[in-house]
This record gives sequence, structure tokens and C-alpha cells, in this order.
Amino acid sequence: MAIATVLPISPAGLGTTQAAIVYFFADYGVGLTSDDRAASVFVFAVVHFVYGIIMALVLGAACFPFAKRRGISRHMELAP
Repeated sequence: MAIATVLPISPAGLGTTQAAIVYFFADYGVGLTSDDRAASVFVFAVVHFVYGIIMALVLGAACFPFAKRRGISRHMELAP
């Protein structure tokens, strides 16, 4: 899964990760047919990705006041 995530062909691994998860785990999904199992695994993969993005945003928003108080900004100058 990690290799599919870091392929430089999609932003944040979106699409390649879900395809790899469906390919490897569709046999273990819930459903009567193989298409149903693949669909349930795909939905899990997408929801997992969305929850990961939401948690990163929440954590970043929670840490932002602390970073601002310490003077950490996006435009930090690099020391020579």
C-alpha cells in the first residue's frame, strides 16, 4: 500500500491507493458478489482517506495557535 501511495501519478496517492486496496482486499469484503465486495472495500478506502484528511486538518487547526505563538510561520527565512 505504501508504494501505491507515494507514486507520483496522483495527488496524495488518491486513486492509486484505493485501487491497490480494492485489488488486494476485495476478496475479504462484505457482499454476495465479487462486485459487491469490491464496492464495499472501495467505499471503506475512500472514507478512510477522507477521515485521514479531516483529522490532519483538525490537528493542524489545533496546533496553529501554538505555532503562531512561537513565531513559526510559512515564510521562515533559511539560515545560510
